[in-house]
Amino acid sequence: MNEPRFCPHCGAPVLPEDAFCGECGTALKTVQQPVITPQSQSQTPPVKQATQRRGSGKLTALMVVGGILLAVIALALLAPNNPQPTSSSPLAGNQAGAGPDGFHYQHIRSADYGFRLEKVQGDAGFVMDIPEGWQRQEGTEQHELVFKSPDSDPEMQMFLAVMAEPAQKGRSASNVLATHVAELKDLAADAEVLEKGAANIAGSKGQRALLRYIGPDDVAGKLMTEMLVFQRGAVMYRLELTAPANLWHTAQQAMQQAQATLEFVP
Repeated sequence: MNEPRFCPHCGAPVLPEDAFCGECGTALKTVQQPVITPQSQSQTPPVKQATQRRGSGKLTALMVVGGILLAVIALALLAPNNPQPTSSSPLAGNQAGAGPDGFHYQHIRSADYGFRLEKVQGDAGFVMDIPEGWQRQEGTEQHELVFKSPDSDPEMQMFLAVMAEPAQKGRSASNVLATHVAELKDLAADAEVLEKGAANIAGSKGQRALLRYIGPDDVAGKLMTEMLVFQRGAVMYRLELTAPANLWHTAQQAMQQAQATLEFVP
């Protein structure tokens, strides 16, 4: 049997197993708190510590990436919705010096190429625009200026020419055109005239014909030729364009530019 004790505060009798005094409530036993030593703190397994460090590193990386993404989204939302201009192709039609067909043009003078017509009174010289990069065809006569595109492939080559001959009494532009059409029909297989009629070239009345025909052996497919014949003073001029049929729409723009800019100079 346990012997009674006395409360140190009020003197009331208490039993040894009592934790508190029944009279005043004074604590009779001291509760022992576990003491944490440095050794006990280091008892976390190394694997668990490494896992905790990796988890902390991943969390930090995710927070950084998330912050960057939020910053990018915020900048995109705050930026003005104005589309930036894109760079154009070097031959784009909206550039200065380029036409709607994509050609750049150079203004040429016939005198610079030694163009002249023998036994004709007055100057037969002229100026006009031709596509940039087109060069004069070698082996032509002084009264023939033939320019060809820089394409090495015969199936892509285009030709623009101005040819002159003395005007003869009784021989009109219609007669000259008919003669050249007949010559082309003799040289080319299956040549057919698609269009023919009157035209106005450089302020002079003339004749126009459009032909389609099978080209030479080294050219696959068909060719197109447009002839414009007109008289100016003592000279009969022929403005002519030849190109593959599949490139005709583009080539025709060069013909229109040459016709629009053609002027005669003394």
